[in-house]
Amino acid sequence: MGKVFTSCVSSARLSYSIISTAFVFLLIHDAPTNSLALEYTPLSDKSENSSSSPTNISLHEGIEFSFEPYRSWGQGIDLENPLLVAYPRSSEEIVELVNWARKNGRNVRPRGYKHSYPPLTITKDTDPAKVVLVDLTKYLTNLEMTSIPPEDTVTNETIRAVRAETGASWQDLVTHLEKNNAGIAHSIIIGDASVGGVLAIGAHGAAIPAKGETLKPGFSFGSLSNLIAAFKAVVFDPETKKYELKSFSRSDPDSNVFLAHVGRAFLTEVTLIVGENYNLRCKSIVDIPAEELFADPDTNPNATRTFVSFLDETGRADVQWYQFTKNPWLKVWSIEPTKPSSCFEVGGPYNYQFPVNINDPTKTVPELGEIAYNNVVAGLASRNASDVWGPSKNILLYSNGSSSPITYGGTVVLTSRDKIQKVLSMVITFFTSLNEEYAQKSVYPIDYYIKFRVTGLDFANETLIKDATQTVLSPLSPPQDYPHFNVAFWMNTFTHRNNSLGSQFMKRFEEFYYDTFNGEIGLARPEWSKSWAYTDEGPFTNTKMLKEIIPSRFGSDWEWAKSILNKYDPERVFSNSFLEDSLQL
Repeated sequence: MGKVFTSCVSSARLSYSIISTAFVFLLIHDAPTNSLALEYTPLSDKSENSSSSPTNISLHEGIEFSFEPYRSWGQGIDLENPLLVAYPRSSEEIVELVNWARKNGRNVRPRGYKHSYPPLTITKDTDPAKVVLVDLTKYLTNLEMTSIPPEDTVTNETIRAVRAETGASWQDLVTHLEKNNAGIAHSIIIGDASVGGVLAIGAHGAAIPAKGETLKPGFSFGSLSNLIAAFKAVVFDPETKKYELKSFSRSDPDSNVFLAHVGRAFLTEVTLIVGENYNLRCKSIVDIPAEELFADPDTNPNATRTFVSFLDETGRADVQWYQFTKNPWLKVWSIEPTKPSSCFEVGGPYNYQFPVNINDPTKTVPELGEIAYNNVVAGLASRNASDVWGPSKNILLYSNGSSSPITYGGTVVLTSRDKIQKVLSMVITFFTSLNEEYAQKSVYPIDYYIKFRVTGLDFANETLIKDATQTVLSPLSPPQDYPHFNVAFWMNTFTHRNNSLGSQFMKRFEEFYYDTFNGEIGLARPEWSKSWAYTDEGPFTNTKMLKEIIPSRFGSDWEWAKSILNKYDPERVFSNSFLEDSLQL
């Protein structure tokens, strides 16, 4: 029996004559000639006859569909015409969807929480008739503790693990780990991101080993993608000429491309190594002047309270510096099994909820910076948040996101540990001089703050899995030409989207990064989840950066990745125009 899409759509929604620019979805899959086929014409949201309720389309076997508008969290992509969205309940239904989409000339794009900036899922020029979004967050959310057997580890000992469907939220994942006395070495700071989305772009937190610290089993200082021990992916089977579900282990030679695939693959389930849970302390420090915290180690070797000094002590720190303020906000994490007497014990995550994202056009940027900094100082005091302690999840998750239109520029520099402070001071020197250049003209392209964090790289041996492959497309994939690089310095700039000079500033800042850190002291790469490849027109518009410079920063791994991605998706079902034409992946 063939499969036919049916719908319970209001008569107003099925009126084909209301708008002349309507487009048609003909939803038929192997339908017999006497079956009902639905021609559906979605209406503009601006139509007075439009219904606000979603239109539910269902496959006979029970796959739910609807037509929905698409808006990314960063608000860079906001499509007026609704897209076809599917809600599968299993990996098997995803396979069915993929084969239907392939037959009907549609790309398949997984949908999580849309908590990113680049057009890796949907592009501004997406044709609604040629794509199906597959929502994973409604049903594909199962979490289950498991383990890696001794015969698969280099220590011949069992390693704890969690099996997660890729639609599960990151907060649900770390909460599940906490309930099972498990944890990870570092984490993204938000909870409303899907497991699949986090892993697709090699997301990260902030951690390197403190001086004298040894890595415990189940942990990694690399990207969160480096935790993957096994996974299931939808791939093309050359024998059946169909897309099928295939299981991969981390020792599979082709698995490395899938670990951080930048949107060019479809993983339905992952197994992640995890360690024993632990308690963390986070101390906020707001009284160190920027010139001391960011001191150049060559010209100011006697500075004591430097960023790297805190990394040496605890291995875990991040700093955000509001524009034109004297003192940055430094957060320092340390592993503390028992609560220090000075700490406030927290019972949940997101402990810094005070107003700092202020977009007031009546204020100058220096004034906004001071307001934000003062609100941090006051908020830390009023909420007992200046020195907090609790289970790792409650300390690692500290931002619940923002609906405000903010542009996040993101770059990472791979370097050696002894060069962290030098790289930081070089970045600050250029950033400050660029700020001052614009300020002399009474213009302020960056009106929020700049942020820094440090992690390790994706060393496969940290997983303790036999014959584990290295990631190849993660920002933290170890560069073959620079084996002495062992840490990564992350930088993000934050500015409100209505600032017309922000793109120009970011273009110049990005050029500095790629010109300065081209292999000698460090190697610049993009942070996939943020904005990059800037021109004056905005991010993701710099053709040379997209087609030449960024691929070159991954060396021969880039071409290898392309070959493997095309091997398992030769018809490029898991792609879009940006991945196809701009990154050419």
